[in-house]
Parts: sequence; structure tokens; C-alpha cells
Amino acid sequence: MTKGISNTPPRYLKGEARNLWQRLVPVLKENFDIQLLDKTLIESICINYDILRRSYAEINDEDGIGIHYWSESGMLKSNPAIADIDRASKNIKAGCEALGMTPKTRSEIMALMDDTSDDDTDFMEELRKMAGG
Repeated sequence: MTKGISNTPPRYLKGEARNLWQRLVPVLKENFDIQLLDKTLIESICINYDILRRSYAEINDEDGIGIHYWSESGMLKSNPAIADIDRASKNIKAGCEALGMTPKTRSEIMALMDDTSDDDTDFMEELRKMAGG
């Protein structure tokens, strides 16, 4: 069972980071053998999700500059929020992969299982056994 990770987010997480923690942690605890050592990784996913959502909102804000804007020198430039979204997306993907939360990492775990096993145990039970849970 999970040790030390609460369904209640840390006080310092705000906004969408806090909301994601409340949705994500119960699912992780139910389906994966997450440990206290995973807390920082989960926080990173939540924080980067907040960055992604705020950056996206900034791009779509009626008073904002949108995806592109004209600089004072007449050059067409990209909104810096685009780079923030790109970085946050990559950080979220890396964190999810590290926790085994992507289809690719789940399929890699499945490939490690013995295909000749007659055991009809469901996938999540096999994951728990592999992780020592």
C-alpha cells in the first residue's frame, strides 16, 4: 500500500496543480505501487499541468497577444507562452512515463510479463505483484 502520500494536496500547490493532485493521487494509489519517493515526481506533474493550463489561457485571453504578435520592430514573433506549453508538456510526459502512466510504458510492462503464464489475473493485479504491492 502507498506510504505517506495523501489524497489532500500539499498546501503550497495552488490552482490547477491542486485540482490535478486531487484527481490523480487517488487513481495512482489504487492502480500503482507509488511510494513516498514518488511524491516529488507527482508534484512536478501537477505543477507543470498548472503551467500548461495557465499558458494556454494566456494565449486565448481576449486581451492577450494570441499565438503570434508583431514586435515593435515589425517582426512576427511567437508568444512566449507557446514555449512554456511545450516545456510543460514534455515534463508532464516524462513524469507520466516515469510512473508508468502512459500506454507505451504500460505496454513495456506487459511485455515483461510471462506470456506463457496460465494465470488469468488482471493486468493491474500483475502490476501490483511486480511492484511488490
